[in-house]
Amino acid sequence: MYQPSYREEYSWRQRLFYAFIASLVMIAILAASSFTEISPEEAESIMKAAEAIIGPDLSPERIVLNNLPIALLMMIPVLGLVIAAFAMYSTGLVFAAIATTMQTHPALLLIIPFITVYGILEFLAYGFAVSEGVLIIRQALKRRLRSELRSIPIVIAVVAVLLVAAALLEYALISAFMQTAA
Repeated sequence: MYQPSYREEYSWRQRLFYAFIASLVMIAILAASSFTEISPEEAESIMKAAEAIIGPDLSPERIVLNNLPIALLMMIPVLGLVIAAFAMYSTGLVFAAIATTMQTHPALLLIIPFITVYGILEFLAYGFAVSEGVLIIRQALKRRLRSELRSIPIVIAVVAVLLVAAALLEYALISAFMQTAA
């Protein structure tokens, strides 16, 4: 079994495992809220709010500028867990609104991000962010916070790289869909 040194409490393999578990929990929250039944009026209101956040000019930069601050907030010990749950629940409601307006099953909308890979990258980034907040708490309780603080810039870089890659893929897919729909 792996024995951590005094400097490195968690290996990157362990961190990936924790990120995976956090990702699964967030996907479960997203899925649960995606199946929320909402009226057409509520769906329209949610869609307008989502469009206001995204803005008229969708670009990879806008996607990253939307997702990265949320991911960074997810790293805050304790509060990050609440923020992550709220972000996933809210995103699920957007999926429910889209499903309602398009008269399609929410499961179809949930599958698309994962089939097209960008969803896997995005959720892995969020998983790293949430699990880092938990690891910070854990290390603070063990009085080893200093060792974890050294990992934070690396985790932020990993989260940023994953979100940029996901945004580029998501934008390319949206652009291709818009061209074929036009």
